[in-house]
Amino acid sequence: MAADEPDQDPDGAGASGAAPAKDVGDIALMLGALSIVAFWSFGIGVILGVGAVFTAVVARRRALAAHRPVTVETVLGAVCGIAGIVAGMFFLVLV
Repeated sequence: MAADEPDQDPDGAGASGAAPAKDVGDIALMLGALSIVAFWSFGIGVILGVGAVFTAVVARRRALAAHRPVTVETVLGAVCGIAGIVAGMFFLVLV
């Protein structure tokens, strides 16, 4: 490494190899979308929704700890996760 190059990771993953907050936000969005699609699967949508909300909280904490803005994917992941939980619970109550 040259002396004039900064010694920082541009992805924000850090030395521990942890996923950056944006990647975790993408995972939250994916789980949230899957929870909406799978709301009719007798609890699978609820489980995926809880996973989406959990990963959105992790992504938000990582973004705030790194002094970066919370990504849109993180917020949408949480919203989709909550919608999947509500739809899944509604389906479970009706059936």
